[in-house]
Amino acid sequence: MNTFSEVEQWAAVKLDAYRKMNDGDLTEIETAKLRGRIAALKELLALQDLQKVLQAQSKSDLPE
Repeated sequence: MNTFSEVEQWAAVKLDAYRKMNDGDLTEIETAKLRGRIAALKELLALQDLQKVLQAQSKSDLPE
C-alpha cells in the first residue's frame, strides 16, 4: 500500500466521523469549524484526482 492510499483511508474515516458529528446538535461556531475541516479533507482527497488529470495531460503532451 502506498502512502497516499493510507492518507486517503485516514481522511475518509475522519470525513465520515465529521459528517456524523455535523448532524448533531452543535453551535453555529462549532458547525462552521466542522464544515471547514470537512472542506479541507475533501480538498485533500481531491488531490488524487488532480494527480490523475495532470498525468493524463502530460502523457497527451508528449510527441508521438
